[in-house]
Amino acid sequence: MKSKKRIPPSTDFADSNWDDSPAQKRTSRIGGFFVAMGALLLLSICLIYWMQRLTDDKRAEVAARRDTVGRLNILFSTLKDAETGQRGYLLTLNPSYLRPFDSAQARIKKDLQQLAVGLDATQKAAPDFSHLLNLIPQKLNELTQTVDLASQGKIDEALSIVRANEGKNLMDQIRLSFANIKEDEDRAVSRAERSVHRTDIERDILSCALVIANLAFLVWAYNRIQRDEQARDEAITDSERQRELLKVTMFSMGDGLIVTDLEGRIMLMNRVSEELTGWTLAQAKGRPCHIVFRIINEETRLTVESPVTKVLREGVVVGLANHTLLIQRDGKEIPIDDSGAPIRESNGNLRGVVLIFRDFSEHRAAEKNLRRAADGLALANSAKDAFLARLSHELRNPLGAILGWIGLMMDSTQGQNIQSQGLEVVHRNAIILSKLVSDLLDVSRITTGTMSLEFGEVDLSLLINAAIQTFVPEGNDKKVMLVSVLDKKEGIIVSGDSVRLSEVLTNLISNALKFTPEGGVITISLREENQTAIIEVEDTGIGIAPDFLDRIFEPFTQDKTAPGWIRGMGLGLSITKSLVELHHGTIQAESKGSGFGSKFTVRLPLKRVDNLAMREAVRNVREVAN
Repeated sequence: MKSKKRIPPSTDFADSNWDDSPAQKRTSRIGGFFVAMGALLLLSICLIYWMQRLTDDKRAEVAARRDTVGRLNILFSTLKDAETGQRGYLLTLNPSYLRPFDSAQARIKKDLQQLAVGLDATQKAAPDFSHLLNLIPQKLNELTQTVDLASQGKIDEALSIVRANEGKNLMDQIRLSFANIKEDEDRAVSRAERSVHRTDIERDILSCALVIANLAFLVWAYNRIQRDEQARDEAITDSERQRELLKVTMFSMGDGLIVTDLEGRIMLMNRVSEELTGWTLAQAKGRPCHIVFRIINEETRLTVESPVTKVLREGVVVGLANHTLLIQRDGKEIPIDDSGAPIRESNGNLRGVVLIFRDFSEHRAAEKNLRRAADGLALANSAKDAFLARLSHELRNPLGAILGWIGLMMDSTQGQNIQSQGLEVVHRNAIILSKLVSDLLDVSRITTGTMSLEFGEVDLSLLINAAIQTFVPEGNDKKVMLVSVLDKKEGIIVSGDSVRLSEVLTNLISNALKFTPEGGVITISLREENQTAIIEVEDTGIGIAPDFLDRIFEPFTQDKTAPGWIRGMGLGLSITKSLVELHHGTIQAESKGSGFGSKFTVRLPLKRVDNLAMREAVRNVREVAN
């Protein structure tokens, strides 16, 4: 018998808390806290800077628009100065009026250039701005034209231009455009100032929120670090406990345990391994494992390779074959079963080997005992078969003689009454003896697998009626009522041996009559359910004890403790179960206990009969039988 080995999984020292992983994890978490805190601070600074830049942009816009309005005021004032100088010169022809005119004209051109450069795209696209920038050069041309005509002595032509109101119209348009622009710029300045104010408030709120968030994060991080410190202390304590528990476990194991390093040298041994090898830890520590753990093949007596060597070479779990002996230090030999597994770190690097082994002596002895028991059982079974065959052979001879003498005694005319009584007794016992022999032969056939059946179509309704009629006289004698409950008037057909199925019914009804007292009732029912014929034989007899139900179909078994027990061979129900199973059916016994009666349920697969002629033949047979 091949033994089943216990193969431990590859051992991972990282799982036993023998490293500094808790401290490493704590350091990593603290580093993560500071990184998160730095990121939050950086985000806060960026948001505050962005809000400040937004505020500065708004302020710059306010300043730029105010500067534009100021430049427009200066430009408009200078334009009026130029117009005043033009009018003074036309009225007086005094060259002194041309100095402010020339000065104003030069400043206007310079102011127009600076104003055009300072305008943004929105202002340049505004109609009033573009119109104003076109009107001012036109006004300057009108002023210059009139002054040039007056300088040439063409005063009348110059005055005619003035009287045409062209200059006045241009000036009126300039005033209107300037007023519109100033109004638009004032509104824009007002909007920008409100936006600056709102942005200042939002910046202050954001700054306060970020300060609060940073403080909250600092408080949370501090509390988390405190909890991690506490958890680290608890982890260290738990790790120490686990190490102590692991140490105690290793030294308390029922199997031998040896731990080696990467060179196969012994680092650790438990108490059992010391007892099995004969080496103490102090003696074995640092020695190569194959010196302390010496193993040979029990049959060949050749040295077996150490599992430690194989694990170090292949890096996989290994186990010993059967028939391996461990040579103890004093030379004694003991059969063992063992396995070796690699010890790996969390990164998968090999760290050593763990070897687990145990004394296999008791298991080997148990295997021998099992083999002896199996041999004994086979012998007992053979003896039983031989006994049944011999008993059947020995009983057939007296049975023939008894039946022969019965015939002679029934023909004799001497002592008629005595002979009649003797004949009755001998005849009855001969029938019992014949039944016993028949049962013994059936048991032998079933045991040896030589039971033969002649299968055909069997009408269970007819079979049940015939069986009941057979036991009616005996039932009347015992004052026990036999009741049949048939589910269908037409036959329920199964495929089987009618003689053997009749024997099943006979055994069940006979058994019920045997254990049903006077005044009892035996009900034999038949019904069809899920393509299965179900026969139930239920009585109101002495019942079956619960602890005997599981053994009721075993041969040679009887419940001798039951009230009203009748001696017998205990073969009827065993034969019945075997016959039912040979018909691919099942039988089940039920009882609520002693004194509550019993029920036997037989289930047989149906055979469908669709031929109308066959159905008619069944009806005719039933009518003839009735």
